[in-house]
Amino acid sequence: MSYRGRPSKGCQMCRSRKVKCDEAKPTCGRCMKANRECQYRDDSELYFRNQTSLAAQRAEDSWRKRSAKSPNNRKSDEPSEPDPDPVSLPEIQYPTPDEGIKPDLHQLAYNRFLFDFVLPNDSVNRDGPNNGFLTFLPSLYEQSSPGSCLYAAMFAVSFANFDGRFKSPEARLLSSEYCGRALKSIQLAIQDQSQAKSDKTLLAVYLLGIYENLTATTYNGSWIAHKKGSTALIRLRDPQQYNTSVGAQLFDLVYVQMLLGCLSANEEPPASLEAWADLIHSNALSSPIPGIRLTKVVYETAVIWAQWRKFKSMQAGSSNENNVEVQLLAEKARTLDARYQAWEDALPDSWKFQSFANTPNVHASFDPKWVRLLLEHPGAPPIIHIYGSLKTALAWNFYRISRLFLNRVILDLNDTITSPPSDHSMAASIESMDYINAEYQIAQLAEDVCASILCHFTVQIPSRSESNSADDICGMRGYVLLWPLSILNNAIRAGIVKGIDGVSRRDWIKGVLLYMHNDLGIAKARAAIQASYEPSSVFSPLPSP
Repeated sequence: MSYRGRPSKGCQMCRSRKVKCDEAKPTCGRCMKANRECQYRDDSELYFRNQTSLAAQRAEDSWRKRSAKSPNNRKSDEPSEPDPDPVSLPEIQYPTPDEGIKPDLHQLAYNRFLFDFVLPNDSVNRDGPNNGFLTFLPSLYEQSSPGSCLYAAMFAVSFANFDGRFKSPEARLLSSEYCGRALKSIQLAIQDQSQAKSDKTLLAVYLLGIYENLTATTYNGSWIAHKKGSTALIRLRDPQQYNTSVGAQLFDLVYVQMLLGCLSANEEPPASLEAWADLIHSNALSSPIPGIRLTKVVYETAVIWAQWRKFKSMQAGSSNENNVEVQLLAEKARTLDARYQAWEDALPDSWKFQSFANTPNVHASFDPKWVRLLLEHPGAPPIIHIYGSLKTALAWNFYRISRLFLNRVILDLNDTITSPPSDHSMAASIESMDYINAEYQIAQLAEDVCASILCHFTVQIPSRSESNSADDICGMRGYVLLWPLSILNNAIRAGIVKGIDGVSRRDWIKGVLLYMHNDLGIAKARAAIQASYEPSSVFSPLPSP
């Protein structure tokens, strides 16, 4: 699949022998003379190759411009910072124009996926988070055979990403084909005890979760199925498999994915995995400070959220709203919210952010593209945040949206509980304070999520020379916003976010999601917009009996 200009219309045999074909049909002259079967490619394949060559050329032109500004081209007297990550990413190299050979679509798609989703660990502050994401993927991929599930999953997600970014019909077909191969290979792998427990199989299932988000036209889709599949696999694995760096990082990825899925689907997460997380305790989102693991607090939030939604659906219309179970759940929620606040209060300085008013003076510091999209819109947040790294901003929004779920439970509980007459005044006072505090927390959390969006697209990534460019940003910047923006959009629609113009803010969020769909190729971003208008959104009221 190398691109050498317009694809030949000659028959299969002449093309394989690299000789000129007279293109006579149904049989060319050479095949007729040699008494061989003569086969031609159909017109649709030629069309797809033409369209993909244009996309590939656009991609290569973009990367060539970037390579002229890469750190490898710095002057010899400029200092270079060492990369502490032991996993070296393969460098994208292209032949010179004189050679006349361009990389094939497989290489282009693979390299583009590395650029978009594999972020090396370039942390410079020991107290800050590990900025790496999927740093181990190239190494595991290179150890995989073409028939393996990881190889197929790698190209399924690579072609899906390439199609999303460059609108390549051939990449779209190949993406679907490799996804089918990956699913079949995974089914075979999980039947073998050794393969089912391997890092490569677990990573393949995780990559198919990314594939779903890049290609899905519906919000729920099969992402939940991939989440459940990867969760089942990590429960099969032996504890010693998480003693390695790759094993621990894989556990973290799947564990966080599981928590997000459980909150979104009103499901209670399995207790066994939380016990394992206590032992592994390696996630950058988990332990910026001693003694408080954020994922543990989020896990308990998912449990409370699922229990409350289940109880509410069972008790809809019942007059027995003062039972002990509800009272205990309310006390758990209040205690858990205090632990969220303790996590935030104890963060080191390296995790904190700066706040600025969204004013024209601040606009001058950013690319006009971001100003139009994120700062000048009528629904833009009045405050913007600046974080030290992309991973720090990601961790803050993981905290905010999870705490928003918890405070929604507190609001509902206060609407449900009726205080006993003997202690009416004191209980009513406590409930009133809980309700007011929950409303305030939800409004503040929502504003802070919106204030963080600009920084997700502009914060410096030290190892990427183009990290501040608005022309061709890595897809990971937008991908990590899919969950927080989708949940926040639903919360505003449900009317639980007070003190803002919900119509204009949702329109602003819609603009960001459309950008993620149109420019970054994340199909589920558009699906999230459509889902926010459906009655079954995650924050919608429970149905009456």
